Amino acid sequence: MKNRPFSPDSFWNTPIPANPEIDDKSESFIKLLGTTVSEKRAVYVNSTKWTIPVYWVRSSQVPMVQVFPLKVRDSHRGFAPNFDGWAPIPPEAKPDSEEDSHMCIIDEDKDIVYDFFCIRYKDGKILTRSAITYPLYGSGVFDKIPFKFEPGTSVHDYGPCRAAGTALLGGLVLQEEITSGKIEHKIALATDLNEHQKFVFPAIWTDGFTQGGLPEGAVVQLDPKLNLDKFDLCPAARTLAVAMQKYGMVNVDVAGGICIYVENLNFNSKKNWKGIIDSGWILEKLGLEHLRVIKIKDLRDGGLKRTKHVWNQKPPAPDNNINSAASIGNSKN
Repeated sequence: MKNRPFSPDSFWNTPIPANPEIDDKSESFIKLLGTTVSEKRAVYVNSTKWTIPVYWVRSSQVPMVQVFPLKVRDSHRGFAPNFDGWAPIPPEAKPDSEEDSHMCIIDEDKDIVYDFFCIRYKDGKILTRSAITYPLYGSGVFDKIPFKFEPGTSVHDYGPCRAAGTALLGGLVLQEEITSGKIEHKIALATDLNEHQKFVFPAIWTDGFTQGGLPEGAVVQLDPKLNLDKFDLCPAARTLAVAMQKYGMVNVDVAGGICIYVENLNFNSKKNWKGIIDSGWILEKLGLEHLRVIKIKDLRDGGLKRTKHVWNQKPPAPDNNINSAASIGNSKN
């Protein structure tokens, strides 16, 4: 498989140390997660929707295509300071077909990653709600980018494509990792019970709406002393569980339950999850009771201001019917 994203000493690639300090509220947080609106009290695996398609390209072979802002609010157009409006989007590229329509492009020539949120192909143009770039082998953390967040606004006004202001590749599990039986990084987690306007590193913002909820950026670990042999897990589930014990999961977003993310292969003509992950509930046997929250330090204030969340209030569905992405709009050499 390709080299794993980010530097060896990146937060994402660093294992949880032996005997870590557990948060004083860990037990309460896990009990709270047990009140999830999800149909089952377990961690779900997003593999076919609400997760990220990843396209590996070479900018020397794929033309740079202009991308336009989907929404403009005053001076905020959803582009990060490091995104100039151009990206090497290949003809076959399609975002996730759900409302968030994430997509990730990796330029192997320049070792640069392009993240998109709510990307649309419409009227001969490519439009996106949010866009940001970052080094493939950098830290994978955006805390050094000079965002100027206004209190109460959405992180998507400023470029990051995860609600916590983290990279789409941060914690995303690739198919090669599952099939190799080894995941050597933290795993992205989302819950429906994230804290309102409080977050912790590596998060730089939040969209949580639960007072007393789990802060975005928090690391949740599966008890490393838990004997996985007694759960009769399928190979993919066991590989994920081992990583959950060694590296943990990082809370990066709000979801309609408790879930982790593997890459979306819906539009990949060469590979899919059939026979590897045939159900999102492959971790169901583990439940939630064996999870714990690593000590939360330097909790910060800020984030989207919300009074209430209504799950059926969704943005317009994406129009992903364009057959060719790179052939529309303007291009440059």
